[in-house]
Amino acid sequence: MPSYEEVLKRIAAKRSVKAATLARWVDLSPAAFYKAIERGEIEAVKIGRTRLIPAHESCRLLGIKQEDLAA
Repeated sequence: MPSYEEVLKRIAAKRSVKAATLARWVDLSPAAFYKAIERGEIEAVKIGRTRLIPAHESCRLLGIKQEDLAA
């Protein structure tokens, strides 16, 4: 499981984050996180069985600004 710093580096590089990884850092169970995706509350891209959360959505969920990560 990637550390919080690794997740932030990925977001700063404008790369998507796996849903299960991000769920850990927003204090939701993976099941609750996936249900929120299905309800449309969280933007996600589905590739096969994997759900990826775009960088801008990851920032929203973590309460950070993407611009602040690049600085």
